[in-house]
Amino acid sequence: MLKISRTRQRQVLAACTIGSFVILIVAAVVGYLLFWRSSTDTTDSDKSPGVASEQSLRPNAQDRTRALFGPWESAAPGATGSPALVMLQQNGSIQVSSWTVEVDGSWKAGGPIEAINFSPGEGHITLETSFRRTFVVDYGQAFILETRPADVFAFVRTQTESVQLVHSTTEQVHLLGHKTQK
Repeated sequence: MLKISRTRQRQVLAACTIGSFVILIVAAVVGYLLFWRSSTDTTDSDKSPGVASEQSLRPNAQDRTRALFGPWESAAPGATGSPALVMLQQNGSIQVSSWTVEVDGSWKAGGPIEAINFSPGEGHITLETSFRRTFVVDYGQAFILETRPADVFAFVRTQTESVQLVHSTTEQVHLLGHKTQK
């Protein structure tokens, strides 16, 4: 039988203990890095089914807008219910807010909106959105595009009877009191 001195036994025990701590620390660092990567990764292919990432729990602009002007109801195309705020959705449907919004002089001319075509009609505007849907809205009808939920738009007639697109942000519309409950 091999006899090991007490000093040698203590040295081996100390080496094993230090080795175990090093392995534990490396495992903790690797685990943390893998957790951090999975919680910040936004691709659907890397997510486990049924597990929500931390990012998906934070409200986006559309969620904030829906909460700010909700509740919302579905409406038939063309039935915008002026002056209720409406959201024009990518699938072609319309959601009507339970709030009305007044368009006033604080709204800015033009708008941060891409590829919108419109044609004036008698009392209404026919518009084609950037997501290739056609909607009919009344003059002065405040509307939000589902793809641009941070901005509220409206078409107004100018003093020269031309048509102008105006806009405001959802925060300004809310903070400046341009909405009244129906």
